[in-house]
Amino acid sequence: MKTTRRDFLCLSAMACAWLLTGCQQPTVEERAVSWQPQQGSSGPASESDLMLNAALDDDAVLREGIRIPQNFELPLEGSTGFAGAAVMPLYEKPDETSAVLRRLAAGDMFYIRQESGSYWQVCLLDGTVGWLENELCMINLPDVLPSIVYENPNAAASIFRTCGEDIEGITGQKLYDGLFYNQRLGRDEFVMPINYAMAKKVGAAQKSALQAGDCLKIVETFRPYEVQMLVKDAVYAKARADKDLMTELNKGAWNIGWFIATSLSNHQRGVAMDTTLLRITEQTEHKIAGCPFVQVTGEEYAMPSAMHELSSAAACFTGPVTSNSATAWKRATASASMTDGARRLQSYCTNAGMTPLASEWWHFNDLDAQNKVRMTSGNGKFWLDGCVSWKMFEE
Repeated sequence: MKTTRRDFLCLSAMACAWLLTGCQQPTVEERAVSWQPQQGSSGPASESDLMLNAALDDDAVLREGIRIPQNFELPLEGSTGFAGAAVMPLYEKPDETSAVLRRLAAGDMFYIRQESGSYWQVCLLDGTVGWLENELCMINLPDVLPSIVYENPNAAASIFRTCGEDIEGITGQKLYDGLFYNQRLGRDEFVMPINYAMAKKVGAAQKSALQAGDCLKIVETFRPYEVQMLVKDAVYAKARADKDLMTELNKGAWNIGWFIATSLSNHQRGVAMDTTLLRITEQTEHKIAGCPFVQVTGEEYAMPSAMHELSSAAACFTGPVTSNSATAWKRATASASMTDGARRLQSYCTNAGMTPLASEWWHFNDLDAQNKVRMTSGNGKFWLDGCVSWKMFEE
């Protein structure tokens, strides 16, 4: 498939975003509102919007308005995506029997042009356009759920600690790049790749939280495998050098492996997130391309431990619970340290179909997505190296 004028313009914008600072910001409407949840609905694109789209994409089949998938706040179109499978065929058409244009590796980045059934039409960085199975892809969460607060300490200054102690070479260090300019949102924002199906569950959890005056604050989704192993090695080295620490990490029914994965984890598969919860104190309403969403400030709820505290102090249950069961946690006993905020967070996430991890109050898995990607997912051996999101539908 040929590269259209729209793709050419988008790719040119990508290059400018990488090379320049102080890029022109997209038009965003903003007004102050109270912290109570606001009512809003997305309407069809205006005639001028459709005319502009026609000018940007000579062979596009224009739809009547902008479709926003359930539980998302902004359209898929123009969002950054990533190949999630170790090998992903890029099809000429949204059909697995159509010609394969090329094969993508896990982590290959693209932007989403449109959705058709279980396929995304995507544009690669070299301008190649084709179709991918979307259940095996990751999407950049801020592109479709901008109301969530994103703050990834591992992409700035890691807060990993164990038993309250710093971990040499980890704590306070930037472990990987993750903050990039997002042209779609008009600001620097953390890139948060997550499996597409799980993203919808995160959206459902955020919707419930907002209705109750709360807001998710996500600190990490995808974590590179090399970073996972770096943290694991540092924790084990510290524990081997300190017998008291090793004893503490293997106390009772727990063992050190519960606090840091020793091999490929769900963070590398794109089916896990680490999140805390805010109580909203102030809220502003925004619109991009006629789609309303809010941005909030708030106070973090008290939680059982600090975020990324690697010890039993962070446990949400009194003992280990198999992490491959979607229901076993329901029979587990909550830790005495579980706070109101932690319980609220767990309720929002589990009601949306996610599963808690017994040893970390902040960690939630999507086992449905995990089961779909387990045999095909990549090994997480790639790095985040940019953001190609853009506002495909102008004001």
